[in-house]
Amino acid sequence: MSYNSLSGHISSSIRNLKNLESLDLSENSFNGEIPTELASLSFLAYLNLSFNHLVGEIPKGTQIQSFDVDSFEGNEELCGVSLVHSCSNDEGKTPETPQGHSHTDISIDWNILSVELGCIFGFGVFILPLIFWRRWKLWYFRHVDDMLHRIIPQLEFVYEHSGGKIYKTLRWEY
Repeated sequence: MSYNSLSGHISSSIRNLKNLESLDLSENSFNGEIPTELASLSFLAYLNLSFNHLVGEIPKGTQIQSFDVDSFEGNEELCGVSLVHSCSNDEGKTPETPQGHSHTDISIDWNILSVELGCIFGFGVFILPLIFWRRWKLWYFRHVDDMLHRIIPQLEFVYEHSGGKIYKTLRWEY
């Protein structure tokens, strides 16, 4: 039931689903606390509550403590078992790091960073030589023309004379 824009609280009647093995409520707009009844589901092997608006402490129970941090990420007000935010008894406030920054202020999104580095690396290694080295450029376009000729049978190679040189080009043949 992920990515469905569901909202409201997660119902405590979830305790009636005794044989539930997998529950994915990620990327919705659920708010409030995780019901304690969820911790009593003994067959639950997969749980994902990430990227909602859940708050409070993660219930303690047999199954729920075994799930990865990824199952709860994106819920900034959630604290407890295996999360970066530990719950404090000071009126629900989470402890701050020295200098007053929260953990999310100094984190790096490695997924975005790896995409950026991949694009820069690909541009530098592949595109720049195509732009600046004539030999690579000719090799690349010759192979692209050959592939197009194989994929689209209506394209035929035609030899043209221009400026005292002979050029091999692709033309659409009817």
